[in-house]
Amino acid sequence: MVRIQQVTVKYERNEGVATITIAGAGPRHRLDPGLCAELNARLAAFDDDPTVTVCVLRGAGAAHFSAGATAWPAATRTPISRPVKPVIAAITGDCLGEALAIVAQASDVRIAGAGARFGFPEDDGLGTLLARSRLLQQIPYAPLMALLLTGESIDAAEALRIGLITQVVPDAEVFTQALAIARRVDQLPPYTTRLEKTAILACEHLNAADAVYFGWAFDCMTHRHPDGLEGVSSWVEKREPHFWRFEKEG
Repeated sequence: MVRIQQVTVKYERNEGVATITIAGAGPRHRLDPGLCAELNARLAAFDDDPTVTVCVLRGAGAAHFSAGATAWPAATRTPISRPVKPVIAAITGDCLGEALAIVAQASDVRIAGAGARFGFPEDDGLGTLLARSRLLQQIPYAPLMALLLTGESIDAAEALRIGLITQVVPDAEVFTQALAIARRVDQLPPYTTRLEKTAILACEHLNAADAVYFGWAFDCMTHRHPDGLEGVSSWVEKREPHFWRFEKEG
């Protein structure tokens, strides 16, 4: 009898947009070490794929993104990579524990359904180390500590209020809206969007003076790149721009 291995993280692409779909254990997509390792592999494949410029990260089906991790030793936990290219998270239902840590680490824009829930209910510490290091740079200290210390979850409206997510839409429209944003990002010059993300993340660890200098240097790189020159030329000539798309030759 041939055993067919279940694919728990699916990678698809449509024109310039990739979609990574998490299908964990059960209807709430519980995570485990194998799934997290597979997710890292898919994120790396996305970064290395010359045919796509942006990714939508979602849970399988329409019910839940993921309810977090099944119990496993913390020593075996796989840190989630941070892609260089932009990632749009499409979040419905539960986004808890390790899943919320993944969203904090891997995504840049977060579209949530009105029925989404966010929090750290797990009592084994999974995900909280990454949450402290990444979420503390993204939301205020007091709301983060309330999530970590109480184990209580918050709804999408509160997540939007504290800056954890970007936008709240009806549950049925989450993936459609995330895909629409990804399409808009794909129309921008890919070199510039990557450079913009790299600059923002790098500035997290700089003081104000160094961040200003660093930003100026990145602006110079953008303006001198063929995409920057093409943007100016297309505006002057009143035509659609044709940006460099990273396709491999041959």
